[in-house]
Amino acid sequence: MKRVLPLLLLSSAFSLFSCSGQGPSESSSELVSPSSSESMKTTRIDAIDVTNEEHVRPLGRCLAETGGLYFAYSEAGFALEVENEEETFSLSLAFESQIASPYKNQFINVYLDGAFIEKKELGKGPQNVAISLFAPQGRHEIEVKKANEGQFSSLLLESIAVTGGAAHLIETPRKKKIEFFGDSITCGYGVLAESNRETFSMATEDSRFTYAAIAADEIGYEASLVSYSGIAIAISPFVSNGYSMMDVYDTVDGAKKYDLAAHPSDAFVINLGTNDNTKYNTLLSAEEKESAKALFVEHYIALIRAMLATNPKAPVVICYNMMTSLNKDLVYGIDAVWRDINGDYPGQITALAFDGDNLGADGHPGKVAHEENGQRLAEHLKTIL
Repeated sequence: MKRVLPLLLLSSAFSLFSCSGQGPSESSSELVSPSSSESMKTTRIDAIDVTNEEHVRPLGRCLAETGGLYFAYSEAGFALEVENEEETFSLSLAFESQIASPYKNQFINVYLDGAFIEKKELGKGPQNVAISLFAPQGRHEIEVKKANEGQFSSLLLESIAVTGGAAHLIETPRKKKIEFFGDSITCGYGVLAESNRETFSMATEDSRFTYAAIAADEIGYEASLVSYSGIAIAISPFVSNGYSMMDVYDTVDGAKKYDLAAHPSDAFVINLGTNDNTKYNTLLSAEEKESAKALFVEHYIALIRAMLATNPKAPVVICYNMMTSLNKDLVYGIDAVWRDINGDYPGQITALAFDGDNLGADGHPGKVAHEENGQRLAEHLKTIL
């Protein structure tokens, strides 16, 4: 896969607007009370089926496929519930890891009861990953989330085994979900770089530190990141065939389709426009600029309406200003988008201006900018959710 380098972002003085699961597993055992002839079911799972959402809960966009649970986008992954019989217990995970050339590795983040535990590096091909855990005896939730973007890597979870305990049917209610649509900023491109002179690497890209993951975690929501380095809402400086978010918004990896109607989100955040801005500023004629702006508005409206079709009550937040300033013409374009959508969904579309620091790799936002803007977005979401 050819690498697409992003420049990203949005900015400007724009204070536009106001803001299937399956049934019970056959592998669940039954216990018979010695004092009763009635059978009582236990939630213990003797053989984990990674495609059964009662055994393994998908996080973000996933597909149950022959051979396992497939996911690719940043923050996509899975959760399971384990009752440990010993304070020290472990998981054995089997993956098929696909990584685009020239990269040699990708990373996953592991959480125990909501707290980050460790980051694991995976190479290409079959990968057996051992995760050692320590916790008081009882029921615990383990989450595994992908740190890198789907443009460069994907994972197929093939199996899970537990040592020192047992998996149980998932009983914790599913969190509400925010779907984020973005470019390399939302991927966490270069967020861990020590200098903006560094270029892209899988090791310095980590969605755990993005404004999106931070904001969702702050308000107790699940974050689903449809983010792709170099992507534009309509016009990109990196491709000549018009490839844009409208080509990937309804996929799990940029290609395989995802059933949006079956997986509605509770809110949407769009942080796109930087790559459009880069391309727009290279256009010379008035005709080219007018055509580009019209396509920008058309695609923005189409994306928002496609999302609201899955949940007409969901709020939509448009973010900008985290890397470069958006050309005033595109700002006016977003205002036109707001006026169009607001007619049918009054009050549901709001905007939030971010601040950037350009301290990450290739001048992307650094860790501090993501933290500060993630907190600002969380406070904004609290007022509209």
